[in-house]
Amino acid sequence: MYSNDGEKVADFARVVLNLADAKLRDEHFYASVPLCVIDAVFSIGVNYVATRRTVLRWASRQNPAWPIDRRTSSVEHTVSDLLAALGDRTDLELALGQFGNRQRTSSRNGILKAEAVRLFALALKEAGIDSFADLEDSEKVGRAEAMVKTIKGQRSGISFDYFALLAGHELVKADRMVCRFVADALGLHEVGPTVAKQAVLEAAAILARQFPHVTPRLLDSEIWGYQSAKGRQRGRVSGTKRDTSPGGEDAPKLCGTPGVSAEPVVIRENGGRTRDRTLDLSRVKGTLSR
Repeated sequence: MYSNDGEKVADFARVVLNLADAKLRDEHFYASVPLCVIDAVFSIGVNYVATRRTVLRWASRQNPAWPIDRRTSSVEHTVSDLLAALGDRTDLELALGQFGNRQRTSSRNGILKAEAVRLFALALKEAGIDSFADLEDSEKVGRAEAMVKTIKGQRSGISFDYFALLAGHELVKADRMVCRFVADALGLHEVGPTVAKQAVLEAAAILARQFPHVTPRLLDSEIWGYQSAKGRQRGRVSGTKRDTSPGGEDAPKLCGTPGVSAEPVVIRENGGRTRDRTLDLSRVKGTLSR
């Protein structure tokens, strides 16, 4: 027996999504757990094109280069391999070098995402997760999730859900895209991540009766594709993905804002003196995510 919300989301999905031809995207076939970690962390509140480039950049800068897609390679790097590759470099060195990405987990007091990747990997290792096979142990996954949620910027658990989803678990990442879709389906202005996640999980089970290949993560993927295209039609930034804003206090308030820095801006004034001013992002037209 499913809730009315699940039924409504399923009905809405039948109308607006091409479920008959739905297929998982390339990121659902990463060749190793470390790549799932990097994607899940760096996709927080940003344009997904930048995230994908960061994953590819990391893989290409290893020696030898790491394979990306498990459909074309049998080589699987482990969490231990990731920690060894991170080595004793500082977080900033990793951000500038291996990742080529200085993004932070939040525009306010966030840590470098490079640091978050290391902490995420350490949590997985401590929980006994080193490879895809280890993710089949629900006890290990539960321990890992609890530890990851203690990392600054990860408390909501939405990034961990996305990590597990990328690694093959049938989950839904109830980010802003999914919440908007569910709100539209229910005829509401907005819904929270808990309601959205449950509604999509139920909708996937309902839709599987008509479309046997539909699973929660496939439906999640199709919802993102639909919402992304809808956003582009409205003039939003193309490819904004996996924003964690509905997820809790640690979620970033700024997402999908290329070219705008949340760091203090140094402004030179009379006599060559300098002073720091924090850029007032709310006054930059067209840059704040909605």
